Amino acid sequence: ADLACAGCVEVGEDGVSLAPSTLGRVASYYYLSYTTVALFHAELHDVDEGPTALSDLLRVLCDASEYDELPVRHNEEVVNEQLADKLPWPVERSRFDSPHVKANLLLQAHFARAPLPMSDYVTDLKSVLDQALRILQAMVDIAADAGWLHTALGAMSLTQMVSQGRFLDAPPLSDLPGMSAA
Repeated sequence: ADLACAGCVEVGEDGVSLAPSTLGRVASYYYLSYTTVALFHAELHDVDEGPTALSDLLRVLCDASEYDELPVRHNEEVVNEQLADKLPWPVERSRFDSPHVKANLLLQAHFARAPLPMSDYVTDLKSVLDQALRILQAMVDIAADAGWLHTALGAMSLTQMVSQGRFLDAPPLSDLPGMSAA
């Protein structure tokens, strides 16, 4: 019943037979939770009226169920709040103890090449990055299948940001080793 409600399977007219939907195939192919693809389908549905803000796509990416288990240790909500003040895109300020907000902050720090406050955050960032490309590829597939061009292009841009470790509007020379914006 949950898979059918999430749009991952289609129940036959006989009420017994099942057939996978596109969302179900995407979840299976990328080893994602059915709740993640359902979230993408629901959240990305209404944003394709124009160029999608990358910060909105990052929020949807970080709300994926795959980040539910990202550890938020004792008193890290204070560290997350301090980190948020140094990063350009806003996060929901009432949820600094959420693993999803922490994933958002870690990815923004990765894009900005900002120093992380402690070694645990380096480990957590590696965990977030290990899953991000796979989840983003699923986001691109869901958007493309639904015909949401702007959303698909935005998800591709976000994929590029994760791969390059920089914001799209960063100076191109900042990709070179040893170069900084200063």
